[in-house]
Amino acid sequence: MKIPALSGLIQRRILINYRVEPAVLRKLLPAPFEPRLFGNYGIAGICFFDLSQLRIKGLPLSPCISAQIVSHRIAVNWEESGIKKEGLYITQRDTSSTLVHFSGGRFFPSEYSLTGMKFRESFGYYELHLGGHHPTSFLAKESADFAEGSVFSGLPAAASLFAQNSMEYAPRYENMVFDGIAFRASRHKVQPLHICQMRSSFFENEENFPRGSVFFDHALLMKNIRSEWIALPEMLAPKPSRFLAPAFSRQHREGKLRSGQ
Repeated sequence: MKIPALSGLIQRRILINYRVEPAVLRKLLPAPFEPRLFGNYGIAGICFFDLSQLRIKGLPLSPCISAQIVSHRIAVNWEESGIKKEGLYITQRDTSSTLVHFSGGRFFPSEYSLTGMKFRESFGYYELHLGGHHPTSFLAKESADFAEGSVFSGLPAAASLFAQNSMEYAPRYENMVFDGIAFRASRHKVQPLHICQMRSSFFENEENFPRGSVFFDHALLMKNIRSEWIALPEMLAPKPSRFLAPAFSRQHREGKLRSGQ
């Protein structure tokens, strides 16, 4: 089924990025993806979207929905028809929206785990609590200063990687197929965030990220971004890999097996 283009307003977008030893990321990425390097490190992180006015692009009478989405992702390179591409590999997408969850693969590319999520903004502070497969929580506050020690030279360099446009691929069918989406955003202000508290079961899992292989790098905040999402042709994996298939895929299939469907 062809996924329609979507448009909407991102009321808040928060990016929390880590620098990671490239050898560690290579073990987590299925072919054909390779970690994109910034100095001696790859970059992986967490992206929070607070969406409103989400609708099918070009259909002004289509219903609008609101949703909160959290993605775990890795900056990657790959080759397509001999051409080097740059984008993001999504290991997991979570949403608080039942509609987005059940529309995954129909109106929204790839799959979304339906996950308990609490977000609060107050006087320049931002707090998130995410349950599910990768429990995550953070408390951040607006800042005028970009993070010290980052692999990026400053705010403009970091913002250019994630803030404007990107191609994203996420696994489906145990990494045998990758759903693609092009994210396009209007020009907008990007500002630093200072992380007061941070817990991530994904990045704190020493089986995937051995001690000393992953470090917090920086966090960014964007607000009121007019955006659109356009589906890309799916990509077939050259070699199936079962490692990072979304939890929803396994639960969905196991549920069908138990029910005898």
